[in-house]
Amino acid sequence: MFIFGGIIGSGIAGTIVEIKKNYKVVINVLAILTATTPVPLLLSLRAMSVAGSAISCFIVGASSVSILPVGIDFAVEITHPVPESISSGLLTATGQFIGIIYTVAVSLWITNYGNEGVIVG
Repeated sequence: MFIFGGIIGSGIAGTIVEIKKNYKVVINVLAILTATTPVPLLLSLRAMSVAGSAISCFIVGASSVSILPVGIDFAVEITHPVPESISSGLLTATGQFIGIIYTVAVSLWITNYGNEGVIVG
């Protein structure tokens, strides 16, 4: 459902951006949805509702996956004289670098502190 929602959301967001050329509004709406939609997903998982979890997972996927192509398209538009492959490649590399830093930091945190602070069950 997450991937299916992402495909549908990307199609809708991409179509809106291509028609209206209003990147900033679409990115702001997707950012707000990406920040808020995991809460109902977590609540539906806690309630053990299969239908609620599926719908929530679809909505989370539609918002969080579709922000990537819209953001890259917006960055390519902003950096217009620069070739598209260079600007999108730099954005992707930067995202991967930040992900590596985050992964190493969390791994060190878990190694040093174990499961302290983790709410289980």
